[in-house]
Formats: sequence, C-alpha cells, structure tokens
Amino acid sequence: MTERTWESDGELLDAYLDGLLDVSERTAFEQRIEHEPQLRRLLSRQRQIDAALVRIYAPGNAQERVLARVRAVTSAAARRSPLVSFLGRGLAIAAVLALSATAIWFSWKSTQPSAAPPSTSYPPLNLAEAYQYEVSKGLQPGWVCKTDDEFVSAFRKRYRQPLLLAMAPAGVETIGLTYCDVVGRYATMLLARVEGTPVLVFINLARRDKGQSVDPESGLKLYQRHIGRLVLYELTPLERAHLLDLFVDPEQR
Repeated sequence: MTERTWESDGELLDAYLDGLLDVSERTAFEQRIEHEPQLRRLLSRQRQIDAALVRIYAPGNAQERVLARVRAVTSAAARRSPLVSFLGRGLAIAAVLALSATAIWFSWKSTQPSAAPPSTSYPPLNLAEAYQYEVSKGLQPGWVCKTDDEFVSAFRKRYRQPLLLAMAPAGVETIGLTYCDVVGRYATMLLARVEGTPVLVFINLARRDKGQSVDPESGLKLYQRHIGRLVLYELTPLERAHLLDLFVDPEQR
C-alpha cells in the first residue's frame, strides 16, 4: 500500500479530526502530538473552534459566509506558519462569535420571517433516514441560490471548489440547498424532484469521504461522482441518477 503524503500539518490535523487516518497514520500522528507541544496546542485550538462552529452553525447565514472566508484565509496562513495559523484562528473565531448576536437574527429574519433558526444538529444517522426525514418535511431547503453566481460562490467559499448546476431538463425540479453531516462534517445537500419523486444529492470534500452505502431494503439507490475536490452522492428510489451529470466545474468548461 502506497504511503499517503500530506501537504501540511493543517491538512493532516483535519484528516485526524475527521477520522480519515488509518491505524498506522493515526498512531504516528498521536505520537507526534504527545511529543510536540505546539502541535498539541493546535489540536486543542481546532477542537475549540469545531465546538464553537457546532454552537453557532446556521445554514446560509451571514455568519457562515464570514466563517467560510476566515477558514480560507487561516488555511493559507497555516501553510506559511503554524503560529500565524494558531493566532489567526483564535482571532477569527472571536470575530465570528461577536457577529453571532446579530448575524443569525438578521439572516433568518430577512429571508424567512416566520421561520425559526434551524437545529444545530442534523437528526438522521444514515442516508435512508435522511431521505425519509427530508421527505417528511416536504423538502424544505435551508436556502435557495437565486443566480448561478450565488451557487458557484457558495461552493467556492465553502470548499474552495466552484460548482455549477446546469439548467435542469424537463421533469427535474431543483428546490434548494441545506447543510447536513450524514456523509461527513459540513456536507451540503441539494433537494430536488424528478418527475415528482424526491431525490437528494450530498456534496462534500472527497478527502472527508469514508465511502457511503445505503441499505437495499430501504428501496433507495446510491450513485457517486467526483468533481475536482468534491464527491457527490445521488440518493434516489429511481433506477438511474438524473442529477449528477448536471453538476459541472465552471472553471473547467
């Protein structure tokens, strides 16, 4: 088996927290944590940040858009200096927390006056449960991108990977986006209908993916596609995927 290489300690740290390291990689990294105080501090800080994100997480709000930019900036800083990353992340999370008192209220009040902010956790534990849960809610999205530019920007900021959904053919209705953690932390889900049948597409960074499957007894089928840094899964009761081929990287067209 070929040994994997990581571009930076920041990328390795993300993989460790996401549970993507194999046994030998995890053991080696934990030995480093034990003997490297600076790496231990970075791990502690990242865990604090992740906990804060869970508390303040709200799909599509102004706070999340600020946070997406902050994470991009601090990731670049991490490649230059772990100390810069440590200080930058601390200041970034403080800024985001300071925004939380008004950003959540303003975002949801202005776009969904009658709606309460969404739960900070996603109830379903697997793909089949996620499908039934979304169908029972009537396929209500967290937010809707009104233009192609908004759609591309949402994925560029969140994953550093632009993504565009081409015009849907007759019979395919795209409804909107929401966040969920069924296929990994900070995954995005597209809600759609094909000839009236509910269909879900889960999108996340490929490096976070551990491989997905669905219980055949659920009556659902799962189709997969990779685009750049992203992995996409279409969950549907239909005999083939109808949405995966509609996604494109606009910079590769």
